[in-house]
Amino acid sequence: MTSALRILLLEDNADDVRLLQLYLADAEDFQCELDAVSTLEKGLTALRGQEYEAILLDMHLPDAQGLEGLSALRALAAETPILLLTGFADIDTAVQAVRRGAQDYLVKGKVDGEILSRAIRYAIERNRAEQQIKQLSRRVLEIQEEERARISREIHDGLGQDLFALKLLVQTSFERLENPDPVTVQNRSLILDSIKRLIEHARHLARNLSPVFMETAGLPAAILRLAETFEMGGSLNVQANVEALDGFFPNNWDINLYRIVHEALLNVVRHSGASEVDISAKRTGDTLTLRIHDNGKGFMVEEIMNSMKGLGLIIMDERARLLSGKLEIRSVPGNGSEVYVEIKRSERSE
Repeated sequence: MTSALRILLLEDNADDVRLLQLYLADAEDFQCELDAVSTLEKGLTALRGQEYEAILLDMHLPDAQGLEGLSALRALAAETPILLLTGFADIDTAVQAVRRGAQDYLVKGKVDGEILSRAIRYAIERNRAEQQIKQLSRRVLEIQEEERARISREIHDGLGQDLFALKLLVQTSFERLENPDPVTVQNRSLILDSIKRLIEHARHLARNLSPVFMETAGLPAAILRLAETFEMGGSLNVQANVEALDGFFPNNWDINLYRIVHEALLNVVRHSGASEVDISAKRTGDTLTLRIHDNGKGFMVEEIMNSMKGLGLIIMDERARLLSGKLEIRSVPGNGSEVYVEIKRSERSE
């Protein structure tokens, strides 16, 4: 026998609550336990003490109007499917709701037991599929970092050391020559300079593939080094105030936040035309916030996110999720851009 689904309903109209209860009770092959609360605050309290398979959310509660309730519920129960309920049809609001994470949007006067139960079932199944895809993408990122670290070590410990040994061998061989002619002296200089450039190139490749060798210095030092690297071209001024990162992560290091900063700086260089970038970290209690702001030309966030150009931003968002945090991209054409990351320490303790 299929176990009953546990569903949370946030609805302040008692008549609507009774009607929805009747609909679900009469639905064929559908069993559920419906917990009804009348405010967003009571709904959040219920979520802290109980897991639910789905949430039904009225768009107009005494303490939350429009999409406010959706944002609050998503922040606390990001992996629970949410279906919005409203007394009137509004396509624009429905589209906004789905973009912000709602699974469906239902008009109260146009649903019955069959429609409502089917919508809940589909929402749960879609959500499960989405969570599986997210888990897979997270694993892909983890494997990618593991492979980058492996190749980086091979370059640093293998190729780098072999080149250094070659440099010593060439240098020693030339030093043993008695009275070398000018051409030989010139060739010696050219060969040693070439080997030196190869060594520096190998080190650069190793650092770009994986900054594992910065782990001992810590995340703040790694980001400061990254800022210096992006300033070397001379056209970009990067200010970094990231002392607040010190000690926040286990072992004072997290590759995902480093990658978010790196990708943000790459986007600035490639697309923004900015001359100034400010990277700032702040800690308030158990919450860490990181902002990366530039004075570039800005862009339409939704337009980019819905195109292939937004792939890098999507990966940044996934990395933030790996930190159990959230990422927002804020931008207005002609007024620069900001990457905002928020991580709560309590959500990361395992």
